Amino acid sequence: MRTASPRQAILRLLKERGALGAAEIADVLGTGTSAVRPHADALVSGGLVAVEVIRGSMGRPRHTYRLTAKGNETFERRYDELALAVMRGVLEFGGDDLLARIFERREEELLARYQERVRGLPFEARMRALAAILDECGYMVDLEATPEGYLVTERNCPVAQIAHQTPHACASELRFIRALAAAEVEQLEISPGGSHCQYSIRAAHGRTPVAAPAAPVASASP
Repeated sequence: MRTASPRQAILRLLKERGALGAAEIADVLGTGTSAVRPHADALVSGGLVAVEVIRGSMGRPRHTYRLTAKGNETFERRYDELALAVMRGVLEFGGDDLLARIFERREEELLARYQERVRGLPFEARMRALAAILDECGYMVDLEATPEGYLVTERNCPVAQIAHQTPHACASELRFIRALAAAEVEQLEISPGGSHCQYSIRAAHGRTPVAAPAAPVASASP
């Protein structure tokens, strides 16, 4: 069994016991507060842990560490399994038409969230904004200018397990991209549930895109 790193040990301890001070963490881990604080502060900087200040009636305020929502997500989750089970239930009890409507509803929610970020932008700026949005959605996008417009390559599929089971996932993604791009979008390559999908995007209404640069625009993903 692999030994947990100090930061993993702190996260697990906060998960099990709730908010704790540096001295309490050090006592459980069998080390000193001077050894705990750098790791705890690094977790705070990473957004996995937050610091709470507890002010009592007397004495100095007490600082404690607690898990954030992001920190909680570092522990095992089974969202894919649940989503697949729900999808199978929808197909069994409501049929394929109901599943299609559910994907359409999700598109509406995503467009409501992101539409303002591309509204009114010229074609080139809109494409960069689209790539950033897809990156935020987990697609690990490369954006490359071409003589015809832009080539969008998705290196990751954040809904891979779902896409393996139904064509609605990929069809919904294409509609979402078309709506944000407000341009001619062609699906050049599709790998349902895989990690490599490509779209060619050309400016609509005969607008001429800018000349293609020598190198692709790097993905916005870390």
